[in-house]
Amino acid sequence: MKFWLILTLACALASGALAKGNSRVDVRKEREAIMEADRQFSKVTGERHLEGFVTFLAEDARTLRPDAPVVEGRDEMARRWTRLLGNPDLAITWEAYGAEVSASGDLGYSWGHSEIHRTTGSPGETVSTGKYVTIWRKDSSGAWKVVFDSGVSDTPPKEEEKKP
Repeated sequence: MKFWLILTLACALASGALAKGNSRVDVRKEREAIMEADRQFSKVTGERHLEGFVTFLAEDARTLRPDAPVVEGRDEMARRWTRLLGNPDLAITWEAYGAEVSASGDLGYSWGHSEIHRTTGSPGETVSTGKYVTIWRKDSSGAWKVVFDSGVSDTPPKEEEKKP
């Protein structure tokens, strides 16, 4: 009896290990899921501003800013973005150029191009451009959330380069 119990437990453990080892992540599907999450992040931020932006942040999200300590946590990131996302004269948009995902399918990143435009005065005028990288992690519900987001601004063109 003891032998059969041990054999049954060993088989159960082995089959569980094999099942886990055979579970494959569809990296291409997860990469596209990150790209779609990034598109939705930009869209919802454009529609709902700070309120929309915050819905994509993980509780432990972080960012880096020049000459400042690391910004840690959803609430602190929201505070740092209030000036831009709360300004009715400006709008930010971004577009991912690509994404990658870990073999485990629960961590990935996207990168792309961002622009800030005027919404009043000279609507559509580009105020600044830049590039960004966003690190995404799947939460317990399977949704991709931002755990790190940072970018760099492009150097504005010189006045003589602006003239036709």
